[in-house]
Amino acid sequence: YSDSLIQEKAIEPGKKKNKNQFFKAVLTDGVWKGDGLYEGLMNASDVDVANSTFHPQSPYVYFTRCMLTSGKRKCDLYRIKKNASEPPEILPEPLNDPKCSSTQPALGTDKDGKLVLYFVSDRDGGKGRNDIWYATYDTMTNGFVNPQNAGAKINTRMDEFTPYYEGETRALYFS
Repeated sequence: YSDSLIQEKAIEPGKKKNKNQFFKAVLTDGVWKGDGLYEGLMNASDVDVANSTFHPQSPYVYFTRCMLTSGKRKCDLYRIKKNASEPPEILPEPLNDPKCSSTQPALGTDKDGKLVLYFVSDRDGGKGRNDIWYATYDTMTNGFVNPQNAGAKINTRMDEFTPYYEGETRALYFS
């Protein structure tokens, strides 16, 4: 929508246990104004939600849901159809792994124009603690397959976060 946007923020900023949810803002007379909690199906009261991404080639919005499991923060990737009336679906293994977190999705394309999902994970096979991974879209399965570590040119022995793919220049930005 050209006159609204969705942003993620903490419901109770400054509290020890923030709950992050999506909120809506509306453009009115050239000024963005908060319009309250987003009423779409991405929010859930028992989890943190964040990091949404979408692409013109995809009918889905991808995002993260996180919760505390056995004292550890565990995040998983989800998708929901744009303007959906159906609840979001968790992405299957191996994109999500029950033993690790997968978070911060970003969509881009490869040199052939095929959709690529970039994400951050602390899964086995990484170069450091949290690495950037990617998976390509398979039209036969209607999903992303074969997650791969983005490699030593991107990942270090420390943490890499917040991948962002800029489509015009085909550049991947991250921190």
